Amino acid sequence: MTSTPTSTTGVATVRGAELAYTRTGTGPVVIVAHGLTSSRASNAATGLLDMSPLTEVGFTVIAYDARGHGESTGTPDPDDYLWPSLADDLLAFAEIVAPGQQVAVVGNSMGTATAIYAALKEPERIGALVLTAPPTAWQTRTEQSARYVRMAEAIEADDQQTLQELFADAVEPEIFADMISEPPVPDIRPELMPVIIRGAAATDLPATDKIAQLTCETLLLPWASDPGHPVSTAVTLAETMINSRLRIAHNAEQVKAYGRWASRFLQEVFGGG
Repeated sequence: MTSTPTSTTGVATVRGAELAYTRTGTGPVVIVAHGLTSSRASNAATGLLDMSPLTEVGFTVIAYDARGHGESTGTPDPDDYLWPSLADDLLAFAEIVAPGQQVAVVGNSMGTATAIYAALKEPERIGALVLTAPPTAWQTRTEQSARYVRMAEAIEADDQQTLQELFADAVEPEIFADMISEPPVPDIRPELMPVIIRGAAATDLPATDKIAQLTCETLLLPWASDPGHPVSTAVTLAETMINSRLRIAHNAEQVKAYGRWASRFLQEVFGGG
């Protein structure tokens, strides 16, 4: 009988914030970085980014709440929530939880962008990437950024009507109809919501000539039919990153299989976990 890997929780002090995390399993370290407005808890509730298959084959999975999200504290400067800044968080966090070790990173949306910047900043530290739901970027980022600005302004003005209209305009992808019964509540500290949203509005992925410098093994896992995470971003990344492979999820069952897909990929990269 296979025993269930034990989990421990902790807090790491990173650049003026306390980042809460959960560590599960033993072996090479895989850090899991969630998306904007999400957290460890919200991902567990929806089943998104279930990386338990990794612990079953000999990896340590460390999932953390980004600054201002979930159980982590934050800072009042929007620049701290730009993707390059969040990459600094990730790298400092990695040095605390896996000092001197090469790690893999599983990202989702904002976490995917964070992982890309981290790999560019310290390529020797990041051994592999699993990038799920790459976000709007480049030519598709402008409209998304404008929407974020309107949202931040409405929050600051306590304009509930505008907020309701903005949330109503956000179409839930059909792919999640059988996975998420209702849109999840943002897991962000309320006082930091406009700051975090403004940070998201002011950031973008690196230019493709920069991304072309990435040489680590990468698995790209977009899901279909989501304007906020267009497959076009993942396709461009796949065409640009020399050691990447692309697998598109077309239904909820395939999204739920991300953990198994990531497990097989990282076993291959790390020689069996």
